Amino acid sequence: MKTRIAVSLCLLALGLAAAQKDRDWKMGTLEETAHAASTAPAHPTFALGGSPSAAAAAIATLPPRTTVLQGLRIEGNGYRFLVSCDITRGKVPNVTVHGPIKYALEDGTFYFLDDDGREFKAVVLEKALLPTFAVPPAAVPPAATVPVPPTPPAKP
Repeated sequence: MKTRIAVSLCLLALGLAAAQKDRDWKMGTLEETAHAASTAPAHPTFALGGSPSAAAAAIATLPPRTTVLQGLRIEGNGYRFLVSCDITRGKVPNVTVHGPIKYALEDGTFYFLDDDGREFKAVVLEKALLPTFAVPPAAVPPAATVPVPPTPPAKP
């Protein structure tokens, strides 16, 4: 019996390790965080033939849906990211402002790890190059010009 429990726990641990993806994690600094909530109808209602259908009337009685978002401003690798994470379902990241944070950007999706090592998925709202990493206009070399041969004189 003890052997069966030990094997089950090992398989569970291996399954959890396999479920977590290897990402190209970068280190950054969490500069700021903020929360916002918005309320919207549960579902849009549609009028069919001038009067709402029974399904639309039933949907109209549903309570409105509230969405809670957490915004984070993360600086790292020469960029400033403004990202938004949906925390409506109660999974709130445990993060420290002005503390280190691991993040990854893959195929336009932003991922970060909170202080407990849990992975969160976020939407990138803005990606800006930090001023210290921007190339000043004077430092950009002029475009190479190709010499144009002179046109031959016209024959009389």
